[in-house]
Amino acid sequence: MARVIEAVYENGVLRPLEKLDLKDGQHVKIMIIEKDFIQVAREIRMRLRKRLGDKDLVKELIYERERFG
Repeated sequence: MARVIEAVYENGVLRPLEKLDLKDGQHVKIMIIEKDFIQVAREIRMRLRKRLGDKDLVKELIYERERFG
């Protein structure tokens, strides 16, 4: 199951800001995305939406997700 959560890095440890349904010792993969990057991505999406329209934007986002994972 893939899920996006927010966390805070404190004293060398990532602390999730919400409860996680994980077992003790369970291994997970973490992708670090700084908030500044998220804001830039939102701005790009807004600009694309204005240029392409919602339907074409969805197609473009699907293409980019498949391309970059």
